[in-house]
Amino acid sequence: MKYTLIYDPTAPFDGVRPSDADLAQLSEQFNLMSFTGALPAETAVLVNLHGKYFPKGLWKELSDGLKRGMGYLSFSAEAPLSRPVYRSGGEWYAERPQTAYHKRLMIRTAFPLSGPGRSSSAATRIFRYWTTACRPLSSPILRA
Repeated sequence: MKYTLIYDPTAPFDGVRPSDADLAQLSEQFNLMSFTGALPAETAVLVNLHGKYFPKGLWKELSDGLKRGMGYLSFSAEAPLSRPVYRSGGEWYAERPQTAYHKRLMIRTAFPLSGPGRSSSAATRIFRYWTTACRPLSSPILRA
């Protein structure tokens, strides 16, 4: 599948986590991967449900993919790629907020897709957006 959604139930997450039903729906359209998985080589668009959080161990693959033209969609009220996380002793730890990662990719501004007060989960919003607006597209949805 060309579209990959990254979600890990044990990794840091702001807001309401997607339900099993949300994930089941999303798995029909997206290749699901966890924070400890490898980024599939055929990924054209990576959707990160963890928003600002990303696995530090995936940085090289992620950076290379974005430089190649892979799309990246992040659900967060903060800048994407601003909180690297790493695993130690079976637990995930978020590093302090930082700008170095998104600056390396020349991301200067991040715009929110939705305002405060939205009650649906991020996964539900992705699914609705994908099935109504983006499904016919064959190129990346949003490029960071």
